Amino acid sequence: MIAVILLAAGCSKEPSGTVLTIAATANVYGYVEPCDCRPEPLGGLPRRATALQRLNQPREALLVLDAGDLLFFDTRLHPQTAEMQKHRARLMIEGCNRLGVDALNVGERELAAGLPFLRSLANSARFAILSANLIVDHDQTPVFPPYLMLERGGLHIAVIGISSPIITGGGYQFLPLLPTLEQIVPQVRETADLIILLFHGTRNDLDRIQAAGFPLDLILPSHDTIHQGYGLEGIPTIPLGSLGKVLNLVRLNITAPGERLLDLEQAQHILDLVEKQISRLARNKPKDMTLDEYVRDQPERLERKRELDAARSRIAELLEQARNTLIHERITLDKSIRDDAAYIDLVEGIGIGPTGVSGPDDD
Repeated sequence: MIAVILLAAGCSKEPSGTVLTIAATANVYGYVEPCDCRPEPLGGLPRRATALQRLNQPREALLVLDAGDLLFFDTRLHPQTAEMQKHRARLMIEGCNRLGVDALNVGERELAAGLPFLRSLANSARFAILSANLIVDHDQTPVFPPYLMLERGGLHIAVIGISSPIITGGGYQFLPLLPTLEQIVPQVRETADLIILLFHGTRNDLDRIQAAGFPLDLILPSHDTIHQGYGLEGIPTIPLGSLGKVLNLVRLNITAPGERLLDLEQAQHILDLVEKQISRLARNKPKDMTLDEYVRDQPERLERKRELDAARSRIAELLEQARNTLIHERITLDKSIRDDAAYIDLVEGIGIGPTGVSGPDDD
């Protein structure tokens, strides 16, 4: 169905602007290896590495991000397994170093072993660990940078990390969300062509961010894995899944930096809903009658038909005007994707051996 929208948006042609791919994960929960999911284990760093390599993307056109809850399965470590969980977290950091991760947002599971341990991991990370609202209790100083500024494909990109105050204690606290964003977003908007928010938190807080009208271009959420659509007028928000089972690819085509992004998948979804409702209106229509003729003397149906026509026209208008678009693709990390041998040592490092069945070799 997305092909209908792509053709309508003129995306069957070669992209005319800057093409950027964001490879994103969230809620990995420390799974260096595939998760113990049924009916088939999915994910794991060795498969993720292979999926990234298959993209065959130059580094200039790729951004690798994690929205939070990467390092641990629990929010507080159990004494019996604490050392093993810390060992897993160190292996995850090393794996992310090798994968070329650009930034990680701090979720509550990053703090499961305490703030000093997370800081020690940050010292070995070759990527940015971000939090705009995590501060030290005693002196109110930020623990990590609030955002990362970088350049890809000639675009100046700001990646902000922020979290709902889900958990506190242990010598740290989270500042309120909206006042923090009110301070930071205008600062980065002055120089950024694209602002990506890595958000770890609740649906209610995500609703509040959307309603506040911040000039954000894209939200990548963690903690809450349920996608809540915000229509075509809201900030595009991409669900990222959990347990590392999929690698999310958000493909951007930017021809007018600073203008809003149109989520083509969301546009297709809304258009499908409109068409279904139009079909329902026509369910008992005589074959020799047009739908307009059928509803002409039925005030409620006539009004509904006008509303649906207006919605369809609005989508067409947005597609016609859109100069920046995105498409979301999900790569399921199943056994069809072979393990990257260079990452097997990380899986063996947690004491369970290789992931078992590997996928076929690349051609």
